[in-house]
Amino acid sequence: DKLRSDALAYMERFDAQKWYDDPVATCIAGTPVEGVASGPTYDNFGRENGRIRQSDIDGILDHLRDFDSVRDQRSTIRQVERALFADHAAALIGNQTLDFGKQDG
Repeated sequence: DKLRSDALAYMERFDAQKWYDDPVATCIAGTPVEGVASGPTYDNFGRENGRIRQSDIDGILDHLRDFDSVRDQRSTIRQVERALFADHAAALIGNQTLDFGKQDG
C-alpha cells in the first residue's frame, strides 16, 4: 500500500545527520525555541543518535499563562491531525521505526 511504500522510501533516503543538524526542539506558538543548551539523544541500546534542545521552561510557562484560547479546540486539532497524517505520515512512521526505543526503551 502507498503509506507502507512511502515510509520505506523515507527510511531508504534517511540521513541520520539530520537528527544532529536539526535537533528535537520545543515549539512555542509554532516557533522552535533557540539559543538554549542542547544535549545528545540515545536509542534504547544507549547509542547516541541525535541532539535535543533543552526546553525554555520559563518561555513555556509564560506562553501558557498568556494563552488566550477558545474552549473547544476540536476543529483545530482535527486540522492538525489531517496535515500530520496526510502530509507527514510516512516520515512519522519512518522516524518511529528508525528511532525504535528512544522514548519507549
